[in-house]
Amino acid sequence: MRRGAPVLLLLLGACSSGGSNAHGGRDGGAAVSCIEPGYPAGPYGASAGATLSDRTWTGATADGVTQPVSLHDALAGCPGDPPALVVRIDAAWCGTCRSYAAHARTRLLASDVGSRVRLFDVVAFDRDNAPASAGDAKDWQASEDPPTETAVDPAFTVSDLVPPSSQLPVMLVVDARTMTIAATLANPSEDALEQAVRGVLASVDGVAAPDAPAPVLADGRFTRDQWDLVSQMELSDPPAPDTSNQYADSIPAGALGAKLFAETKLSPSNTVACRSCHEATLQMSDGFPTSPEGVGRVPRNSPSLTLVAYTRWAFWDGRADSLWSQALGPPENANEFGSSRLFIAHAVAQLYAPEYETVFGPLPPLDDASRFPPSGKPGDPAYEAMAPADQQAVTQVFVDVGKAIEAYERTFRGVGAGLDAYAGGLASALTDAQKDGLLAFFQAGCAQCHYGPRLTDDAFHVLRFPAGSLQNGADPGRQAGIPQLVASDFDLGSAWSDDTSLARIAPVAGAWTLGAFKTPQIRNVALTAPYGHGGNYENLADVVELIRTGGLPAGSALTEGTTEPWVVSFDPSLDAPITTFLQSLDMNFTH
Repeated sequence: MRRGAPVLLLLLGACSSGGSNAHGGRDGGAAVSCIEPGYPAGPYGASAGATLSDRTWTGATADGVTQPVSLHDALAGCPGDPPALVVRIDAAWCGTCRSYAAHARTRLLASDVGSRVRLFDVVAFDRDNAPASAGDAKDWQASEDPPTETAVDPAFTVSDLVPPSSQLPVMLVVDARTMTIAATLANPSEDALEQAVRGVLASVDGVAAPDAPAPVLADGRFTRDQWDLVSQMELSDPPAPDTSNQYADSIPAGALGAKLFAETKLSPSNTVACRSCHEATLQMSDGFPTSPEGVGRVPRNSPSLTLVAYTRWAFWDGRADSLWSQALGPPENANEFGSSRLFIAHAVAQLYAPEYETVFGPLPPLDDASRFPPSGKPGDPAYEAMAPADQQAVTQVFVDVGKAIEAYERTFRGVGAGLDAYAGGLASALTDAQKDGLLAFFQAGCAQCHYGPRLTDDAFHVLRFPAGSLQNGADPGRQAGIPQLVASDFDLGSAWSDDTSLARIAPVAGAWTLGAFKTPQIRNVALTAPYGHGGNYENLADVVELIRTGGLPAGSALTEGTTEPWVVSFDPSLDAPITTFLQSLDMNFTH
């Protein structure tokens, strides 16, 4: 998707020869000497009937050994070599891709033709939709069943194999004896993929291709692969532990965090609290296009915090990598709280000393005005004049405030959604119209990014949604967020994290990050208007239409970046059913 394309994974069946040109048979019989032929000569192409050109990438073998991997390793030139090759072009953030990869052993490879098929993967982008690195090959293999030989392609050299406006995964079904492309399929059903493989094998065997059997549809609508995705949408598990915050699941810390979340006296104006922009009656959002509830108006829409404990990144641009570090951003932002860590430490000491000390231990002697001025933060003269040990003590209180707020936010839940009951097997939990909308959701490619219990990939994509106002101009999104993340004193690798082993390799801004924003989770989406990072859309139908048409046109002053090619222009007849499905995602918010 990014820079025009997302993290791509090309799953191509890799030959077990490992690139050697002489080996024995692979059918369990006696070894047979074999000299593999050279790779087929061109001319090469990317459409059906053309020959695939040979390519080599950095990658890992099926057993995890890192080494170069090549397309010529998939050439079927010896007895026992599987004659059919499936090249799956995927993205690591892509839900439909990940679901396919996880079910190969029990679906295609478990069929009667499974022993005659190879798989081979090439990863071009990672889980966040940045160009893949060598380690992403092994990460992808961990999501596969079974692991395949996998390569990384950060330059996206396989782009010529992807037809315009194609949903992921794109799969090439290839005659591995000649490396001729038999079919190119965009997010095919598993039945369609298997039928294409059978067509190749029929050609190999010199027999007529079999007729396609009637598909077996779950609830009369969904193919096997689609129903896999439905089943994965059920919200049942608690959020994963956050070891970067040892108080993340502490009940006393959460109780203190609830009070701090609602406390306006953490702001010098006595008017701003976390709750100002995240109100329970509004699904932990504020209902405004861009939040006006701080000292000044912020340039982005306030996202809902429902189920926020499950997220991988915080803020629209991902400039925080934990909930506790996210909670430390607004207090010292001039347009939000307009506060400082010294001011907040004093407020905590005056208002919540017993609760704080029960959880975190003794407060510093904040009543000593000669050591602890009433307000200040890094860069302010009053703060910079403090002794380093006193700065450390104040910052510790500030960090503890963020960790208490996270402990509270981790209690945010949603219950009673019809989708959960339907995914769990209760067919009557959704109406026929809502089921038709879910099917349209799949047909339009929405499940590439919106999947799993929260219906999000937590990655960053360019959809060309507008910024909140002409005054601020186009919003660079992730491209501006990465430098803030890298410069943060409170990231997962900092001394303030309780588990620095969680530190991530610092992301790098590039053309693919310009205008990219995090995919929002869409539970309760009908209750959290307006929509988009600029809050410009009041109706879900307008959002669906904007996505279908590829976002605002080039030249708009309100957006930048290039809409990713996986955002396909689906049929307008799907707009209304998709909107109906989105309106069915309401849950009862609890905390």
